[in-house]
Amino acid sequence: MKIKFSKVLLILALLIEALVAAKEITKLDSSSNNTMNNDDFFYGKAELVEFKFGLDEIGLYLTYSKLGHQEFKYLSPIGRNEDTNTISRNIKYGILGDDAVFRVYNTEDKEIYKLGEESSVRGQSTMTFESTDAYHNTNEYADLNVPFTYDVVITNASGEKFYYPPRKTDTTEPVPSVHPMQWIKWDGSVPEDAVSIKNSDGKTFLVGRTNYNEGIHCGYVDVDSKQLIISYGDRELIYDDNFEILTGASNRFGWKKIDMDNKSEYADQIVIGGNESNGVKLGVAKCKYNDSYYFGKVNLDQLHHGNFGINNKEVECLDFKVLIYKNVPAETIIRNMQWIEWDGTVPEDAVSIENPDGKTFLVGRIKYLVGYKCGTVDLSKKQLNIPSGVYSLGHKNNFEILVGPSDHFYWKKMSKNTLLKKGHHVVVAGKGGDGFDIGIAKCRYGDSYFFGELNLSKFDRAIYNHHSREYNSFEYYSYDYEVLIYSDEPVKNMEWIKWDGTIPKDAVSVKNSDGKTLVVGRTKYRSGIHCGYVDLDSKELTISYGGKKFIDDDDFEILTGASNRFEWKKIDLNNKSEYADQMIIGGNESNGAELGVAKCEYNNKYYFGKVNLDQLHHGNFGINDKEVECVDFEVLIYTDGQAKTEADPVPSVQSMQWIKWNDKIPNGAIFIKDNPNGKIFIVGRISYNNGVHCGYVDVTTSDMKLFITYGGEIRRYTRNFEVLVAPSGYLSWKKINKRNISDYNIVTGGYEKMVIN
Repeated sequence: MKIKFSKVLLILALLIEALVAAKEITKLDSSSNNTMNNDDFFYGKAELVEFKFGLDEIGLYLTYSKLGHQEFKYLSPIGRNEDTNTISRNIKYGILGDDAVFRVYNTEDKEIYKLGEESSVRGQSTMTFESTDAYHNTNEYADLNVPFTYDVVITNASGEKFYYPPRKTDTTEPVPSVHPMQWIKWDGSVPEDAVSIKNSDGKTFLVGRTNYNEGIHCGYVDVDSKQLIISYGDRELIYDDNFEILTGASNRFGWKKIDMDNKSEYADQIVIGGNESNGVKLGVAKCKYNDSYYFGKVNLDQLHHGNFGINNKEVECLDFKVLIYKNVPAETIIRNMQWIEWDGTVPEDAVSIENPDGKTFLVGRIKYLVGYKCGTVDLSKKQLNIPSGVYSLGHKNNFEILVGPSDHFYWKKMSKNTLLKKGHHVVVAGKGGDGFDIGIAKCRYGDSYFFGELNLSKFDRAIYNHHSREYNSFEYYSYDYEVLIYSDEPVKNMEWIKWDGTIPKDAVSVKNSDGKTLVVGRTKYRSGIHCGYVDLDSKELTISYGGKKFIDDDDFEILTGASNRFEWKKIDLNNKSEYADQMIIGGNESNGAELGVAKCEYNNKYYFGKVNLDQLHHGNFGINDKEVECVDFEVLIYTDGQAKTEADPVPSVQSMQWIKWNDKIPNGAIFIKDNPNGKIFIVGRISYNNGVHCGYVDVTTSDMKLFITYGGEIRRYTRNFEVLVAPSGYLSWKKINKRNISDYNIVTGGYEKMVIN
């Protein structure tokens, strides 16, 4: 029984008549009759549709191309040789039997995969392909993730057809797949998902490959010259056409330092970029040379050095990494967010912060000992600073930075019991040295922010540093930190938009008891920007200034944003620090004083106005041709809009007391948090020289110490001291002198040594 492997039938459902144009690319061993050996494949083409079906050392694969869309997928699972735990030469051959089943065998002649359904009708079977318009057959095929999809069709002797993927038997919706890795023919354009690198000199290179001297060799495509550069036999070779480039989902690729010692760890992930004429597999290498990166090839049987071409020669580089493709299920990937290797340049979508002093920092991480460490990439020094024990370390290379769409990230204050909305995820930087996931923290020190890490199993504190020295920088703790969150959908931010006569659904508004709806608005006036309210009936903005009311009917802005992100709070100078990072700056006076957005109650109605944020004494708004001062006002703040559930409330402190220090900050500790340098202290005391002396415990460092003074000297203690705790609101700080000392109950912190004459 002879099976016709040399022809491929292509049926296009979009065409009235089928177009068949099969082309034999690889001759099969005639002695094997109905078998495919490793590296054998079929190739067929009709109009704009192409198929390639074959075997390689990983498994049975199928490639498909239709109208510019390409797919590559393995139909069989990746297997390993049990004796060596390798995939090399795992596939020996495939055979199409007379029962209409295609079976794949390994080197031990063991069946490891089969395609098709067994048929009782014996006789000649054939294998063909069909292309179909999925939009017209929405319930017919099981794999509908692209507009045009394919079927492998095995037909038995009686004409029955068996399909892969199988026809649908129920209404289960298909699961979208991650865009696969594939090599596509260069057409002069650069796809968005091309594997690339941008060097510090602005040059962008793509991964490319071409046939040469009976082999396939990788190199780099210069986007400017549109040429592929490879190397062979100590020479640089340049191609203008007839080459391929590598594409695929960027969050599936990674570059790893691989040698013969750790090769087995990545054996099923290494991207096969080509082969030598003798069949030796070549991986894709990224080589560093004169502060720039180039793509080349690496012999996967040796993994000793990479090779690439430049300046009319072939360069051997020992400083190279190998490209891997991570077979991660689609549901485990946070789309669009990824960690990429630092190459000295800053991608547009890098997660960053610009501080008031002009310094820009990126989020970075590095593999450190047995886990990951997360920290701040200082662009002025091109260095990642991570906290590590008592000291912090600086790293110039071999670290990664976080990138992703800025409108999907946000920072949030949260605890272990905070619940996030569906589709919102804490960004995990990796496993820490203790085996627990670490999150990314934003910590404030002085007027600047730095990135650090926190243990996501505890949410007790963040660890960071704020030095840029390469060695001996101190590690700091932060208890007032924010955690990086990623949203599957874009997060709509607060925005002031120009008034066009219409009111968006997300405008910040209030509806009064008389039915009138007012919207928050603002406009420029007298070298400042002043907030007020927009009356939807008159479509006019009303503000106040200098005791008078002013109306603008044209040139003003209104405030918009997700309603669950806004809140009105009673804020004064006593609790201002609690909302300092959330108050909305609605405008400013001519002298630069910042103005918040105020909501004032007046005659049982609400009006929007302004409040001086340096004073927070009263709000101002305009009505009845005058400016009204209102003491009963609230200030608009902007929050993260997330639901919070504290499942395990922290036990409250019932009374003021001094408790023994146990290396952990107790609930109810008396803090000082508003130091200009970002330091956080709690009140402590210790017995010394027959007395008890108060001081402060610095809780921003890993080696938390009590500092006291005695005899003109500073003394430090790490144990055997006490800290002060009290119920919330129980204690307050007051300026006290001899004249008013009798007005207060003063906390007794200790006493001096008693001297008896």
